[in-house]
Amino acid sequence: MPESRELVYLQTDKGIYETGEDLWFKTYTLDAQSLALSDRSKTLFVEMLNAKDSIVWQEKYPILSGITEGHVYVDKDLKEGDYRIHAYTRFSFLNDTLRPVYPKKIRVVKSIAYKGTNTPQEKDQPVAWFSFFPEGGYLIDGIPTKVAFKALDEKGMSAKVKGVLLENGKDIAKLESVHDGMGFVFILPIKGASYKAVLSDGREFPFAEVVSSGLSVHLRKQTDEYLEFLLSQPKGAAAQAIKLEGKMRGGLCCTATGTLSERLKIRIPLKEFPMQGIAEFTLYNADGQPMAERLVYVHPERKLHIELNTDSARYFTRGKGKLNVKVTDEKGNPVQAHLGLSIFDRAYQNELNPENMLSYCYLSTEIKGNIHNPAYYFDSNNKDRQAALDLLLLTQGWRRYVWGKKLIRQCWRTVSFRMKSEEGRLSVRKRSGKSWEMESSCYKFPVRTLKTVLCL
Repeated sequence: MPESRELVYLQTDKGIYETGEDLWFKTYTLDAQSLALSDRSKTLFVEMLNAKDSIVWQEKYPILSGITEGHVYVDKDLKEGDYRIHAYTRFSFLNDTLRPVYPKKIRVVKSIAYKGTNTPQEKDQPVAWFSFFPEGGYLIDGIPTKVAFKALDEKGMSAKVKGVLLENGKDIAKLESVHDGMGFVFILPIKGASYKAVLSDGREFPFAEVVSSGLSVHLRKQTDEYLEFLLSQPKGAAAQAIKLEGKMRGGLCCTATGTLSERLKIRIPLKEFPMQGIAEFTLYNADGQPMAERLVYVHPERKLHIELNTDSARYFTRGKGKLNVKVTDEKGNPVQAHLGLSIFDRAYQNELNPENMLSYCYLSTEIKGNIHNPAYYFDSNNKDRQAALDLLLLTQGWRRYVWGKKLIRQCWRTVSFRMKSEEGRLSVRKRSGKSWEMESSCYKFPVRTLKTVLCL
């Protein structure tokens, strides 16, 4: 089994820096599958790039048991603006990229007194792109389906949306975003019916296509103990043996098998998954072909709880302070932890980089594309965070399989359109002896028997 790649998380002492000062950092080099500290690499490469992708500084640092500490001098001659810091090892590249990914974003100013303000809150922008994502991949004739949607403005940022869904000219559902331009509807699709979305401003957008055959996977229920899926195929289809696989971070966690006639209910115990994170469920037909896929976030409660207490509410300049740190697991048991702590004036916080270690390791490095405010989904103050995260997985984490060769040429148009509004990465799957495509919310590409073809 090939070794897992490495994931590097970079923590800086603040988010905004003045020219002529030091930027202190700490990195954690992790095994990308287990998220344990990795001792595979001994050298960390760090580089800073400006808005024009030019490297303005680079250096190498030793890695000791997965940990690196160091600093970067922010040159006095650096221009004000936003910069990216890449921290990586030889083994932290994705298979289909030649450059490090997931940078840390910082801002450089001449003086914090004149840092200005972050980009002002713009008024709601009109919808430029409006896309629909059937759960599992397809809208299948006669099978009730949850359909998520996402609206973007012309800059590729989320946009609020309100409208209706029409079937043969008749209203059948209301469309209204509930978080960052995302929402969902339930419909009973009918093959041959005409569907379109009409927004409140009168503009129209096409709806997802309805197909006559296939397999459907629907997450019917999620509790602290299990996931319940409803698997379906059209009435009259021959009964067949199916398999539902559950994976996490590339590792197989569980497999469920059964015979599907029209509908089949399957429960997956959550104890099969060792940690919190995104679980990937793939439904295979009797021939072993992947037909539908669904991402689910599991075990959000499995995390460290860190409690900080100071010995005073106010301090004098350069006065001494005492900080008590308490770390426990989800059951309240004390845990020994390797922590990184930075204390700085709030003025140096970069609000345009809402990322933390949880969102970085469990979300941003797992889902393709630019995620708006990833830390939102891990803030316990946001009561809708789990529902919002599921919408994100239904839209930005959406994928489906396309069998046969007749649609392969279409992938060129899909990629050139989506790449303008979202950044992302490609993941390729191979299957010998057959030809199939895997589509995602950002990309569509074919995989052939002897040669991998990426549509770029």
